[in-house]
Amino acid sequence: KRELTVLVTFKDACDRTVTVESNVFSYNTKGSEIAFENTDSAWKAADIEIPIHINDITGIESVTISVNDTPVDAVRTSVTDTSEAYTYTLTENSPSTGTKVSVSVVNRAGDTTLSEFLYRLDKQVPVVTLSGITNDSKNHADQTLTIGLDENIWNEMTVTAVASRTMDGTKHDIDLGTITAQSSSYSIEKSFAEEGIYDIQITAKDAAGNTDQKSIHFLIDKTAPIVDFKNKDGSWTNQDISVPIQVTEGLSGLGSIVITENGNEIRPTVVNETKSERNYVFTLTDNSPEEGTKIVVTATNEAGVTSTTEYTYRLDKQAPTLNLSGVINGNIYNINQTVTVRAEDNIWAEMQPVVITATKLLDGVTTEQDLGSFAMNSASTSNSRSFTEDGVYQVTATATDLNSAEAV
Repeated sequence: KRELTVLVTFKDACDRTVTVESNVFSYNTKGSEIAFENTDSAWKAADIEIPIHINDITGIESVTISVNDTPVDAVRTSVTDTSEAYTYTLTENSPSTGTKVSVSVVNRAGDTTLSEFLYRLDKQVPVVTLSGITNDSKNHADQTLTIGLDENIWNEMTVTAVASRTMDGTKHDIDLGTITAQSSSYSIEKSFAEEGIYDIQITAKDAAGNTDQKSIHFLIDKTAPIVDFKNKDGSWTNQDISVPIQVTEGLSGLGSIVITENGNEIRPTVVNETKSERNYVFTLTDNSPEEGTKIVVTATNEAGVTSTTEYTYRLDKQAPTLNLSGVINGNIYNINQTVTVRAEDNIWAEMQPVVITATKLLDGVTTEQDLGSFAMNSASTSNSRSFTEDGVYQVTATATDLNSAEAV
């Protein structure tokens, strides 16, 4: 700032002089002084208040405040002959390069002064999306998680991934690597193949401190349930058969269990049940067909993995039956006779051969005769023996099945 007095002296031809003195006046050699009171250029998540102070000793003619070269209305908070104060509040999100606030001042001497400052405002929260896997799902195949990131100031966003897999009670940390957005709308895939319970948390934080966080919990179970027939005696018996069955599942939990007896679904009694184990017991009381009684257990866990296990039991409480025909018991004949032995059994294919014997009494002498045997070739099989010699005959047939049940 300078203060000046101008003296003007006039001199005529006779060397007479007169001096005229001006009033004191001032002028500014530096232009207007413009001060941005808020000089924080870091990214902010809330509206930015910008106080602006202007000083000019010559007086202020006009003030223009612009945002990214577009004039805006600011609130004038004070005014004097040589100063003015304004407040402008930045409310709109900045582009990635920031928001330029410019102040142009024209003083009363006609000089123009320009000052500007760069502010950064980002009120938009990043958006994290997790897709491709359903939260709390139980899966039997490899899974792929798509991590989506949406953020306007993406190049200054940080992404933190925390992941773990728990198996057999042991927690294992998973390194998902560095996740860096490559655009304002970016996605990346992460695949998981190992069995276990997964917990994944993705946090995105932009430069202004806006944060979004998403989590997902799921499991992968590729192991089928285990079916154990506790009674593993599949031999023929003539006593009712107790069938205890245990089904166990280690990770996802038991889902559906279907039990069939020779193709027909049965619903045996559940004697004990937990999330990972189910125990059944039932009794076979009906005779088995020739091929046995097949019990099939189809167990599916909650991840959708299925196992099918079967076991065949053999129950035959029915003894063979025998019938002798062709002669009348106690009769006397004077011609050759034929005795037919008919054996019947439901499990005929695995019966022992039918044995035929006879005793002959003649002249007080008894002799034993082995008349051989015959194999069953159907559920009802007949075989004959002829008698041509004199004597009193006692014919005996013996049939024995696999359970040692005997018919005479």
